[in-house]
Amino acid sequence: ADQRATAAAAERDRMTSATRARHAGVGGALHRQKQEAEKDERVLGRAFTDMSEVMRRAGELVALAERFATATARKSEKSVGSDPSNEERKTSENDAASMEMREMLVSLGIASPVTKASAGALYHRQLSRQLADWLPQALAQNGGILALPDVFCLFNRARGAELVSPEDVLKACQLWQSLGIKNVQFRRFDSGTLVAHAADRSDDEVCAALMSATHRGPRGDNASSRNENVTSRMDAFAASKALGVPPAIAREYLAMAEGHGILCRDEAPETTWFYPNKFAEFSAVEPRVG
Repeated sequence: ADQRATAAAAERDRMTSATRARHAGVGGALHRQKQEAEKDERVLGRAFTDMSEVMRRAGELVALAERFATATARKSEKSVGSDPSNEERKTSENDAASMEMREMLVSLGIASPVTKASAGALYHRQLSRQLADWLPQALAQNGGILALPDVFCLFNRARGAELVSPEDVLKACQLWQSLGIKNVQFRRFDSGTLVAHAADRSDDEVCAALMSATHRGPRGDNASSRNENVTSRMDAFAASKALGVPPAIAREYLAMAEGHGILCRDEAPETTWFYPNKFAEFSAVEPRVG
């Protein structure tokens, strides 16, 4: 018995020594890397499983939104032509609940996004109309204009699981004019920057806002009211604040105003400044003879 116990202890010591040797040196490092790789693979597998579940749930939420929209539309159709006195007797609790549910669905995004499977050959035309219907609310929250990459990100966020490619968004925007859509417009600035903006945002309105901003003093008050000959300069960041748009788009508007002769630039080492163009106010000087 003592010999068997001694042999077992010797075997355990040998296995322990072999295990230590296996985890030491280059072999040990490789073994640990293999274990970490297997662990990462298991984690990634669970992550993709969870993502599939999220996508499935997103599809269920979209289906729920579609059913609610259909039910709301049918309820509205039945209420048309009914007696106003009966409408007044309806409880406000149902209306409040319907409004709350509608706001929740709006926060979820687009209830019935256009897809290639559902639209077929008319995919881009229907996507263009859906984008034009959805975009005004996003524009109103972002100064009336958005760069196309921002449109792509916000539109996909609203669509949920049914994502679209940048090429699809670009083509949808380019179709607005041919489809006769008037509430939003697609524009390419001279620099190549692509934007979508509200139809009521004109260049004349932007130029007037820039001129008003450049005629204000450092504190924002009107220089002429203080009887001072002060003209404020403006860079892209000041224009961004005045127009309520990102600096990249404000820079495009400054260049546009310069092209119309409203502003003129001074390229300083730190930045490019824009001033009101006073050259048109200078009277021609007759050359002196003799």
